[in-house]
Amino acid sequence: MKKMLLIIMSISILCSCQTQEELKKAKELDNKNEIKENLDKKNIPETTKEWIIDSKTEKTLTIICTDKSKKCKEIKNNLKELEKEIKTYYIEIDNITKEEKEIYKTTYELNNYTGYLPYIMLIDNDKLLDTKTDVYKLEDLKKIIKKEQ
Repeated sequence: MKKMLLIIMSISILCSCQTQEELKKAKELDNKNEIKENLDKKNIPETTKEWIIDSKTEKTLTIICTDKSKKCKEIKNNLKELEKEIKTYYIEIDNITKEEKEIYKTTYELNNYTGYLPYIMLIDNDKLLDTKTDVYKLEDLKKIIKKEQ
């Protein structure tokens, strides 16, 4: 009888506890909400806020391009394939405000940014893991997103 009671109590405790995955997701959500609250105090467009939040809380690929570039058009054609593997932001620099450009250029220290496009940033939980320019083939982009911290 005691064994049965102990088993029932153990099952009850296990069922009422959150899994590690649930705890991790709850913490990530709290982190995102805190960042969002801080950004809401500033006059930043929603899509740029979303980029900031995601790049600070998960692994993202950011591609800065222009709508006039053949290389950028090839990347744009491959976005659906990339988005299956990683959160992807494709930013046409000639179609955003000056303030947004500054945010994308200054949020992370881009030591090798010369203005040449396409410019690609791999970011994971607020860490700039890698940057590339002049990469536009799908297989090369997939190699970039495999990079770990």
